[in-house]
Amino acid sequence: MLLGLKELPDCWDGDERYHAFREGRYPLPNDDVEQQREGIRHEMLKEVIDGKLYLAPIGDRPQKIIDLGTGNLKPGGWLEIQDILPQVSSDDDSIPPAYPVIRFYSMIKPVLRDHYGFDIRVLDTLPALLQDLGYVNVQRKVFHVPIGEWAREKRLRVIGSYMRSVLLDLVGAMAARPLVEAGYEREEIEALAADVAEAMENRRIHAYLPIHFVWAQKPGA
Repeated sequence: MLLGLKELPDCWDGDERYHAFREGRYPLPNDDVEQQREGIRHEMLKEVIDGKLYLAPIGDRPQKIIDLGTGNLKPGGWLEIQDILPQVSSDDDSIPPAYPVIRFYSMIKPVLRDHYGFDIRVLDTLPALLQDLGYVNVQRKVFHVPIGEWAREKRLRVIGSYMRSVLLDLVGAMAARPLVEAGYEREEIEALAADVAEAMENRRIHAYLPIHFVWAQKPGA
């Protein structure tokens, strides 16, 4: 039990389980499939930074670490955000026109913005936002992560495999509720999901996504 709140029941939509607290405010399920996606995403992030959990300079003996919460962050404490920026790129122009992963992100961007208030490109301006909030020592590091297993280096193939799994599960989660509620036909969604899966198996397409690690310190240390 957290902060004295009573445990809230989940709500179901078909086979998908969602948070009951402020139902409809968060677009993704909280069922086993989604928890598995988050677990794979966690392993991918660790692999990207060589097994570490964070890049913020908090030393070897941190006193308190709060996952997904900074409401009681003390002066001198550090905040770190790790996430994927949905900006598909390649270094060799191997991405074809109408690449399905780009189409998917283009489809969900207005849905998440208009229906849930989420800006999937917030990482573009996150350092500036943190500075505006008064944080200091704001830093950012960006890693380019392959989509799929096209990379020559074994470690990058492993990371790319993680990324493919994360994206496939994200497509499934978005298809289950948000895209349908936004008015897309199930046939259109299913066709795009199949195209995304097929595209990520194509090793001739050397696409990647940037993962941003942004950390900052609360002043007053």
